[in-house]
Amino acid sequence: MSENTKTLTHSPAPWNVVRSDPAEGADVWWIVGNCGGHNSETEIGSVQGGHGNHHEANARLIAAAPDLLSALRWFIDDIDGLHTPMVGFDKNVEAARAAIARASSEASR
Repeated sequence: MSENTKTLTHSPAPWNVVRSDPAEGADVWWIVGNCGGHNSETEIGSVQGGHGNHHEANARLIAAAPDLLSALRWFIDDIDGLHTPMVGFDKNVEAARAAIARASSEASR
């Protein structure tokens, strides 16, 4: 590992989405998870403001990130060495590897 690279770990899944009460003055979608293991939700992030009605969809995509990363890692581990090289498929496998690296800071910055 180079000195420009470090391994990061994310808060454990599952992550959930909770909407604030718009009547309280702000429409915020919170991404929460049980990060401390004490059966209490901890804020991981939030989505608010901006243009359009993408807030809920963006928050749900962020909340799904740990599960998506896990599934992608399983896919790569499962197919490594088991398939015949195919045009297009190998390109998608490399894209999956790049996404894993980006999500887990395995790529140089």
